[in-house]
Amino acid sequence: MTADQDLTEITAKRLPHKRAVARLGIMTELILVRSSPGPAYFTDFWDQTRYRWPAALLAAAGDGLRIASANPPQRYRAKHHHIHGIAEAAPESWLVR
Repeated sequence: MTADQDLTEITAKRLPHKRAVARLGIMTELILVRSSPGPAYFTDFWDQTRYRWPAALLAAAGDGLRIASANPPQRYRAKHHHIHGIAEAAPESWLVR
C-alpha cells in the first residue's frame, strides 16, 4: 500500500488485535499477527485469548506487508464466534484509550 491510495484509518476499530481502514467507502479490517520463536504466529484478543495461527500462515510478502494464505483465515472464521464472545463478557478490558 502506498500513501497515495487515500486510506483513512477507522479509529473506532483501533483495538489491540486489529486495525481498520476505509478506501472508496469500503472498510477493510486487518488482524494483527505476531510471531514467536520458530514458525509460530499468534493474535492476542483482548489480552484474554491467544489464537494460534497455523505455521503455513503467510502466502506472500511485499513492501513490508505480509499476506495470509487462504486456509488460515477460513480456520479463523470457523472459530470467530468463540474468540469474540469474550468481548461481551468484559468489553472494557480491551478498549484502547
